[in-house]
Amino acid sequence: MIFFFFKAKTIYKVHSPFLFRLIQRVLEQPLTYYEEKAIQEYQNQLSKSNQFIKKLDRGAGSLVKGNDQTTSVKHLANISSASPFKGRMLFRLINEYSLSSILEFGTCIGIGTAYMAKANSSSKITSIEACPNTISLAQKTLDHLKIKQVELINTTFEEYLGQLEPSQKFDFIYLDGHHAKEPTLAYFNKLLPHMDAAFCIVIVDDIYWSKGMNEAWKTLVKDSSFQLSLDFFQFGVLIRNSALSTKEHYPLIQRKFKPWISGFFSN
Repeated sequence: MIFFFFKAKTIYKVHSPFLFRLIQRVLEQPLTYYEEKAIQEYQNQLSKSNQFIKKLDRGAGSLVKGNDQTTSVKHLANISSASPFKGRMLFRLINEYSLSSILEFGTCIGIGTAYMAKANSSSKITSIEACPNTISLAQKTLDHLKIKQVELINTTFEEYLGQLEPSQKFDFIYLDGHHAKEPTLAYFNKLLPHMDAAFCIVIVDDIYWSKGMNEAWKTLVKDSSFQLSLDFFQFGVLIRNSALSTKEHYPLIQRKFKPWISGFFSN
């Protein structure tokens, strides 16, 4: 975290017009939308829940992979779900670019899903989750927030990829499931043909989760079909934009964390 802090750039160190606007309207946007507040309030309720469920976890972070384990809804809301910062970023990226064909790997209890859905009411979201009990909680989240445009699919990522129609294209993909190097790279490569050719954003969650995940992220940053990669520490963002001619990578942080760097002293 300390190394990231020192290398991270603020809006004042960015010269690309496209990226400057993205930071200004997504990362530095001071307004909080009503939709964001409603999701945060519901997540707050869940964070105080005393309910426990059996969770079938086939991804990283599981103590016993492939077996039932008891976990609390409180833990899922506080630890496993999208943080307010991450949720805002998901919401605002989709909202800013009016993205409409969205795929999520790892629904959990539907908090991140809700942020994405509220960002564009005309979008279609497909969310994949292997655990039937967490996907049941996710459906309750969506029902509570009156979200209709999400298709929750209770299956593994591998099974879903095996039945994905060749013609299916996505302009926003959120990889938040199996936090390990080999599966992350495998899912990404299988999804490459399904990414919109002109404009697509891919979010890779927890890029500093482990050495393996960081290695996976560094590999993805080099992918030549994406012109821009952004490191926000909690997650990474890959952007394919056919209008951009150069390939760039930036670790980014909000300017409030480096107040001594301003427009006047930016050079």
